[in-house]
Amino acid sequence: MKYKILVALSMFVLGGCASTTPTRTTEQAYMIIDVKGDSSIRDTVLDTIIDSAQSSMDSLTVNRGIPPASLPEKASRFKLVSPFQNTQLGNVMSGFSALSQASGGSGMKIPQCDSPILTMKSDKSVSGWSERTTFFICVVQYQTGYQVDVYTTFELNRPVFA
Repeated sequence: MKYKILVALSMFVLGGCASTTPTRTTEQAYMIIDVKGDSSIRDTVLDTIIDSAQSSMDSLTVNRGIPPASLPEKASRFKLVSPFQNTQLGNVMSGFSALSQASGGSGMKIPQCDSPILTMKSDKSVSGWSERTTFFICVVQYQTGYQVDVYTTFELNRPVFA
């Protein structure tokens, strides 16, 4: 009987600890949109994407570029890259990154597109709610159209006592 009470009490204590553990959850998502058309619709495509993003976000950083000299046959998807790769700071951080990955985290990576004609980013934090949403959008022109890559992350910090 003593053992049953001891086991029940242990389960209760361990179950209680789980509800008091602060937790940070990060979710990633992406979407790729293909728009067929030639160079004559470039400004319309870019303006529509910018207007759509501006109507949905509080703050936005927009960079408009120029298309490459020769358009690729096919657009490539964005890549997640380490901003400090092959640098002295990156070498120092790689040790911390290895520790982070060993503990279940991931190294710092940012989205990057090859030869974009438009990039946009937004970072929205909701004060008091421990939420953070980031968006990255890039547009790459290729021979038969435009590829729009959208990458987003959503972070939620659950406090100790929910």
